[in-house]
Amino acid sequence: MLFPFKKNKINYIYNYYKSTAFNIIKARFIKGGVLFKTSKEIIKLINSNFSTFNPISDAEATIYNLDFIIKEGEKFNIFLARFLSTIAPL
Repeated sequence: MLFPFKKNKINYIYNYYKSTAFNIIKARFIKGGVLFKTSKEIIKLINSNFSTFNPISDAEATIYNLDFIIKEGEKFNIFLARFLSTIAPL
């Protein structure tokens, strides 16, 4: 097991981030302890601070990607929901 304890995983993430992302999470760390309970909290905080820069070009890139197809065993209504949410910015 790579991370036997949640604190090990949190510390790894803390040491992994650099620059702007690091500045976002370092404010939540205190000397000798961590204010995050899970690593998902860190990821959620980072994701909330970095949004898609250009949602239109991201949507176009996804649509033109040849891997954007109905997956084996995927029901059509699930694919349709995925497709519609992808093209929404267009």
